Amino acid sequence: MIFVVVISRELICYLHITAHVYLMFSISLSLSLKYSEPLKATISPRKVKSSVGSQVSLSCSVTGTEDQELSWYRNGEIINPGNNVRITGVNRENLIMDGMAKSDGGAYQCFVRKDKMSAQDYVQVVLEGQSLLV
Repeated sequence: MIFVVVISRELICYLHITAHVYLMFSISLSLSLKYSEPLKATISPRKVKSSVGSQVSLSCSVTGTEDQELSWYRNGEIINPGNNVRITGVNRENLIMDGMAKSDGGAYQCFVRKDKMSAQDYVQVVLEGQSLLV
């Protein structure tokens, strides 16, 4: 028999009880704790100001778990690799954009998901001649 007790959002307790009844009565009891640190995503650099035609590189650092799913967004739309866009790294944590056009400026978001947990961070990319939207 297994009991699952949720102590808090991050701490889950699994209690495994077995009982054998023969001529003698025996009980075995095991307890295992699983702690999951909350996900956290941080994009660097924190401030990006560049010029049209330049290269912009962003990196998303993730803490709290391994084997997470990471996605990049610009102004709320998913970014896919293409001619001028590369997404590299074991977990797709690096976004490299070549030949930036003025229209490429905006809010860049790193979104991380693992099971029922998620985290995100964003930075504003400002290209020369574009005003900063707050």
